[in-house]
Amino acid sequence: MLAFQTIWISENFEKQLKDQALVQFRGISKSFDGAAYAVRDLNLSVERGEFFTLLGPSGSGKTTTLMLLAGFESPTTGEIFLDGKNIVGVPPYHRNIGVVFQHYALFPHLSVFENIAYPLRMRGVPRGELSSRVGKILEVVELDGLESRATSEISGGQAQRVALARALVFEPPVVLMDEPLGALDKRLRETLQEEIRRVHRELSTTVIYVTHDQSEALFLSDRIALFREGVVEQIDSPNGLYCSPKTSFAAGFIGENNSLEGKIVSGSNQVVQIKIHGSDQIVHVPICGAHRHGAEVTLCIRPEYITASPSQSESPQAHRENEVRGYVQSVTFHGDHWRYCTVISQQENQRITVPLREKLSVKEGEMLFLRWEISSGDGFVVD
Repeated sequence: MLAFQTIWISENFEKQLKDQALVQFRGISKSFDGAAYAVRDLNLSVERGEFFTLLGPSGSGKTTTLMLLAGFESPTTGEIFLDGKNIVGVPPYHRNIGVVFQHYALFPHLSVFENIAYPLRMRGVPRGELSSRVGKILEVVELDGLESRATSEISGGQAQRVALARALVFEPPVVLMDEPLGALDKRLRETLQEEIRRVHRELSTTVIYVTHDQSEALFLSDRIALFREGVVEQIDSPNGLYCSPKTSFAAGFIGENNSLEGKIVSGSNQVVQIKIHGSDQIVHVPICGAHRHGAEVTLCIRPEYITASPSQSESPQAHRENEVRGYVQSVTFHGDHWRYCTVISQQENQRITVPLREKLSVKEGEMLFLRWEISSGDGFVVD
């Protein structure tokens, strides 16, 4: 009986370890001068195999958070767990974490092969196994055949792949990436985003990625933590963060957004009516959160959700579609679409996008009628 209990407890403990989040920040704060905090009361978990992005503007605390996990900074308060072990106070070289820096930090006097092999040599991996592992990771990042090249003889995109391979070759439990594509041009950056995504899916490695580029975060991530002034504003999937932001900052930082100030004048369990400030125009919005009659709110609508025409609807669809009047401020060409900036109820710079072939026959100062669906969540309310 005792033997059976021992086996069951052991198996149950192993299951708990397997189900446990790989990385956990618990009550982490970091102050550099004893007063201002770069990170405040951070609590978040990263699951095994997850691509988790720390997103936010400069100075929001995302890079500091990454450096705390890597061990290059120490928290003022709180605990950091890696695979169930508290690593606060553990030197960086004993944390077994892979890091890809923004400028790669490759060794210029070593070849591509030797750059990638370096962490294996530091861990005393035998020569035969070392060559095999470097060869395999070169294939994964599609650099096989370039192993004898000097790093000064390869392109920026290839250098980024070398840095990624070096961080992956010793099979760390987690790889940290600090804006690794920030110094590259737009086309190369998009190409390497595809490569990073492919490598992550192929190896199922846990990645924690720092960027201020919202489109990059939306494309790469399983989940995103949006930082603002050292605090996490929202943690969500890319779709959740884009379609259901919880705050006006989240709504404004992720993608383009129109914001109309107004007041809730009536409503039901499903839909509230909002009177837009500066006019008598009323719109209907699906209820979200505990918004009460008389509350001052911000209505957010993505530009791509709005359709427009110079004329009013012949048969208004009050229960399906909102329609408001706007006046054209400017019309600008953006390659694959036209952008119309409008004034709605004295609130300026409300933007809509129109496909290239569907340019509207309106000029600056003329009226437009703007419409968006009620039931689809095309418009949402934030405090």
